[in-house]
Amino acid sequence: MAEEQRAKVQSGEPKSRPIRLIDAGRVSALRSQAIYHALAYAKHPETPDTIVLCEPTQPYVCTGFFQPPSKEVNLERCAELGIPVIRRETGGGTVLIDEGQMFVQWIFHPANLPARTDERFVLFCESLIRTYRAFGIKAAFHAPNDVQVHGRKIVGTGAAAIGEAQVVTGNFIFEFDFEHMADLLRVPDQRFRQLYLEGMKRYMSSFREELGHLPERAEVKKRYVEQVAGLLGRPLQRAAFGESEKQKIAELEQRLADPEWVFEGAPARAAAKKSDERIVKIQADVFLAFSRFGPASQPLYLYLQMKKGRIDRLQIEGETCMTETRCRAFENFLRQVELKEDVLHELISDYFALHEVQSCMSPAQWVEAIMKLKKMKK
Repeated sequence: MAEEQRAKVQSGEPKSRPIRLIDAGRVSALRSQAIYHALAYAKHPETPDTIVLCEPTQPYVCTGFFQPPSKEVNLERCAELGIPVIRRETGGGTVLIDEGQMFVQWIFHPANLPARTDERFVLFCESLIRTYRAFGIKAAFHAPNDVQVHGRKIVGTGAAAIGEAQVVTGNFIFEFDFEHMADLLRVPDQRFRQLYLEGMKRYMSSFREELGHLPERAEVKKRYVEQVAGLLGRPLQRAAFGESEKQKIAELEQRLADPEWVFEGAPARAAAKKSDERIVKIQADVFLAFSRFGPASQPLYLYLQMKKGRIDRLQIEGETCMTETRCRAFENFLRQVELKEDVLHELISDYFALHEVQSCMSPAQWVEAIMKLKKMKK
């Protein structure tokens, strides 16, 4: 598929026209996000297609364009630790960015990338896949925009039309601080935080996880440049930012740091009101959802990790009228069951009848509760 996207692009762009390569090196948190925004806004018809490589020097939390930080991020904890929160113009989820990652940012003329967003992701991810494979890591594309290794995510991506440019961004993950990410996410309770942490460790990976050591970053850059040049069939020419681009970067740094932009004019409250529902994405196929049921005097808490439309993990806390042993057995019984009402109702009804289960909720009520969690995934 990547070869098809490359052919489409090459048919409209002379192979001899080089792509500008800017290795910005180690940069501040704000600059790591401001660069591609600024280059896109500063782009004019004569500006060459540009690929930027950069590495943040400090940790920060980055939220997607459509994600209100007050709903996604533990702002109180970020303030306590001095962790900046930055909202970008590309889509995607909330993520912790730190020194363990290296950004790859494409700022291209629209005509020089596939017209469809999904096809752009295929082409962009292929350059990262080939680089990982050059180190012996069996990376593969996973629609719509993930790169995975044996079902574990190893690249995060985003895309947007900014100014006159099409922007696609991603990263090489050298190592990832799962505990820090779980600590900074807004969660309904500590049980959810622990499940999220365990989910990330199970479904995310990195150079260190796959190789057992960290490759030299200079070698990763070298191999990436070789792979992207071969993939796009165009030479990469090292260059620096122009003066007008430097000014635009400084301007965008101010904008991205403005609370009016980050919080969309809403009060930047340190802590958001606790919710009775929460869902987070761990990777393309894996979501963790939570909901509270019943009266405040006898609450029931359900935590559902779903994968490819099935129950990957179910945790039940609170008053069920079941013994602890029976409750844990019920959770295990439902693992890998398809999240469909008729399937769940038949299986739960048969299970309750076979084991003479005494529960505060009928099979139909359990199905309704579980399906409510599934429907939170839109």
